[in-house]
Amino acid sequence: MLFAVTAFLAWTLLGATVGSASTSDPQTPAPLTITAQNPSGSFRIARATVANAPTIFVMDLTRVVNPARTPVSFFVYLTGWDRCDTQKYLVGNFALFPPDHGGKFLLNPSDALRRFQAECSSSTDARLIVEMRRLNSSQPWGQVEVVVAPPSWKLDPK
Repeated sequence: MLFAVTAFLAWTLLGATVGSASTSDPQTPAPLTITAQNPSGSFRIARATVANAPTIFVMDLTRVVNPARTPVSFFVYLTGWDRCDTQKYLVGNFALFPPDHGGKFLLNPSDALRRFQAECSSSTDARLIVEMRRLNSSQPWGQVEVVVAPPSWKLDPK
């Protein structure tokens, strides 16, 4: 019985994807590498994904190199790809703990998607921006490198 409940919960959280980011090849989007020297990057999100209004966004940090264990946080924003790119809509934020371990983080994109759809209807696609920040800005960066898997969007099974 415990296995069935565990399997159901895993399927619920990691079930079928609503849409994914597209880079040069929409079938195989490339992971994003964020470093202390280049602390932000983005994924292209198809307008169809935005229109489907997914309720869960999974941010998967697959690799973290942080030998000095510099405390870092991540801010995720939605903006327009070709137009409406000056306004950023916060999807969510999170911090690594411990600071040298990755993981999967679930964010609720509903408010950002709703605002983006209402205010950026002229944009063809969206851009998902991932920004890494030091929690203590007075500390030096050191060597920090994080690999972010392509975004995964899901519908809440309720």
